[in-house]
Amino acid sequence: MKYASLFISAGLLVGCSFVNAFDDVTEEQGQGGAAASGGTSAGVGGVAGSGGVGAGGSGAGGSGAGGSGAGGSGAGGSGAGGSGAGGSGAGGSGAGGSGAGGSGASGGTAGTGGGSALGQACQENEDCNPGTDDRLGCVEATFGPPSGMCTRTCTEDAACGVEGLCVDGRCALSCEWGTSDTSKCLGRREYGCVPTRDGGGAYVPERSVCTARCRNHSDCPSFCDYQTGLCTTALAGADLGTTCSADSDCQGACRGGRCAQHCTVGDFEMGACGSGLSKPQAAACLGSVTPLGGAAPGLGDGLGECYQLCDCSSPCRGSTDICYNLSQLVTVPGGPVAYWGRAGVCFPASATVNADPLSCP
Repeated sequence: MKYASLFISAGLLVGCSFVNAFDDVTEEQGQGGAAASGGTSAGVGGVAGSGGVGAGGSGAGGSGAGGSGAGGSGAGGSGAGGSGAGGSGAGGSGAGGSGAGGSGASGGTAGTGGGSALGQACQENEDCNPGTDDRLGCVEATFGPPSGMCTRTCTEDAACGVEGLCVDGRCALSCEWGTSDTSKCLGRREYGCVPTRDGGGAYVPERSVCTARCRNHSDCPSFCDYQTGLCTTALAGADLGTTCSADSDCQGACRGGRCAQHCTVGDFEMGACGSGLSKPQAAACLGSVTPLGGAAPGLGDGLGECYQLCDCSSPCRGSTDICYNLSQLVTVPGGPVAYWGRAGVCFPASATVNADPLSCP
């Protein structure tokens, strides 16, 4: 029996460390996402759809300079490396398509590729590099991206600058899959780095983008859709860990007979996995999924897995699940009860878990 890799050990955000809870930690990837037995999931929602992955910024770095930014004015657009094409004028040749910020400038300062609002949170268009790039716009959370997203429409990668890729008609902030870096996706925990997919549904790690992973309903005007990671105006289905037979039974997705949902690996703060912003937490981002044939995810990647937390007064939702002693699986400051307000974590009865069932009076 194969399960998702649970309890990743690394230099975690708060000095946490985890041990592997399973004998076999290889994940299998199926069409449209990996499906783990025992209530874990992968590929839930895949790469967020149009409007969700957007990361704005045709003016960013490489493609954002060009003819519009240089010339005699030396303005350099918003994508001309942040510092523009050189204040004294970009010279006759302009900034150049590479976005070097004024390669022909006589005294100008070459840009660095920064200065773009690519992927930033926003509430209105003016939040996306105000006054510097009118091609970037804000897709508000009302329309999907949690906390809003600076983006633009596109038909090819060149429209998205050196920092972005064109995915489903919108620019998305690119990222490096498999590395452990909590600053990925601008450090926004409501987004995670996820590989795009090719025409056959297989992951393409070298084309990874920041993908919506709303943590809880506070990221959205109304509700977080835990299946897509986007904001929604309606919510239906059962909570994480509930016994299920189809995706429609769950707020997230149904995997291995349990409602499941993704999270951003390394997100151990209050509010992850649909929990509230205070203790006790209903669930925590404790696991991850490795795409078949691909590299394992690192901190900041969006194929983390949520697990229901439990204790003697709050049992597992799965009809046959067992609440296991979380202190035997994790090391967190003060212990699980002090950290999350829960003493246990739920697993199906069929799972092989390197811990004892929680002892209750």
